[in-house]
Amino acid sequence: MVDTDNRVCTKMKSRFMDWYQLYKRDFSEEYASNLLNGDKNSDFFATNSRNHISIEFINRIKSPKIFQFSYYPAINNITGGERRINSLRKIMAGLGWNLSSGGIYKFRERHPLGSNYVELTKRQNKWVESDWREWEIRLGYAVLASDFDRGQLKQIFNVINPDVLLIEHPFLWPIVKHLFPKVPVIYDSHNVEWQLKSNFLQGDTSAEEIVNFYELVERDLVRNSSLVFCCSDYDFSVYKSLTENLILIPNGANNPTTVVSKRVENIDIVADRFNIIYISSPHLPNWTGVEDFVLPVMKRYEHGNKINLILAGGICSFYEEYCKRKGKLSNVTTINSFSDEEKAYLFSISSLIILPIVSGGGTNLKTAEALLSTKRILASETAFRGFEVFKNSKGVSVVKNDNFADAFDQILSEESSADQGSYERPECQVVSWDSIVGQAISDINKLIIRKVEHE
Repeated sequence: MVDTDNRVCTKMKSRFMDWYQLYKRDFSEEYASNLLNGDKNSDFFATNSRNHISIEFINRIKSPKIFQFSYYPAINNITGGERRINSLRKIMAGLGWNLSSGGIYKFRERHPLGSNYVELTKRQNKWVESDWREWEIRLGYAVLASDFDRGQLKQIFNVINPDVLLIEHPFLWPIVKHLFPKVPVIYDSHNVEWQLKSNFLQGDTSAEEIVNFYELVERDLVRNSSLVFCCSDYDFSVYKSLTENLILIPNGANNPTTVVSKRVENIDIVADRFNIIYISSPHLPNWTGVEDFVLPVMKRYEHGNKINLILAGGICSFYEEYCKRKGKLSNVTTINSFSDEEKAYLFSISSLIILPIVSGGGTNLKTAEALLSTKRILASETAFRGFEVFKNSKGVSVVKNDNFADAFDQILSEESSADQGSYERPECQVVSWDSIVGQAISDINKLIIRKVEHE
């Protein structure tokens, strides 16, 4: 069986590289240079970019059909990114656009999601995950290298017959570029992907080509999109050199304390302890600060019985690996999954929300969620990227990344006398999804109308 898998993997690698080289040939030396350094208004781009349609055309279609294409579901949302793409559904509905969702996902990562989703096979998955540095790009090319998957996607598209494709991740762009070259594209950016990848691979000298390729792919997508959504002012400034069709749709959250709470069963959490909560998806930038700054401090307070750290969500998988290497801490509680009602309970019994994020891109939905709560917050500067206007709000402490451990230790050392009351932050209601959705609908309509008037 191993030999068979190896033969299949070798064959897949060969087919993958055929597509990889085909895509790289799209980037002539001149085109790549202009993508990296060129002016969006240059004659070169006017004659060499994909023939995309300006977004005002959508105003002429009654109930235009939008197909939201992602590598994780717009339904059954779990992670922050998934909740973002679900909120985009509300924006599309508010615009009078008819939205359907689909995409690709890794082998057995989720239960079957319906006829609009293509699941990778076990062997495809093995290839995709054989190099974590470029697994996202491999995900797209594993689909392109499969006659069956290409056929499935074409069948899905033929049935839906979308007027516009809404792409959620830049590494899906090669699929769209090769299989559906005539369909106008909207790109919803969750962060500047190539910069995020560069941060991950800092110090890995062999990864320079990978980062460069990510940059070309994302720039190519932004340049050839009819409309781009971005989630922070910084991301907006990066993309501005490539397109003028930009709309800022920041990440938001729903108020975690407005839901009727439900006690988490089978978890031993004492409500009258000084409970600290950190809820996060299994995303490496969300974990690094926990291991480097939070757990060493928790270890110093392990033998007391008053302080407890609650890690909730996919981040627990990183902690499980940590325990195998360094041992379990008695004052850390993990909760892998929970309902919105159970999350409300966790917030209700917590005295402090921590956001020890020290790398990454875009903006963090968990920061918006913390701001909408009435709990005390300790956050790194990186965690507050895009939310700087609220750093002086009531009960909020934002510290330099390297100072997070000292600030955390200081709070824990004073926990018996610390104010554990309620922190009302009415100014933060603008980061609620309801507020963001309403603003986005208005901004998109204004952009389309402005373009129609200039025809």
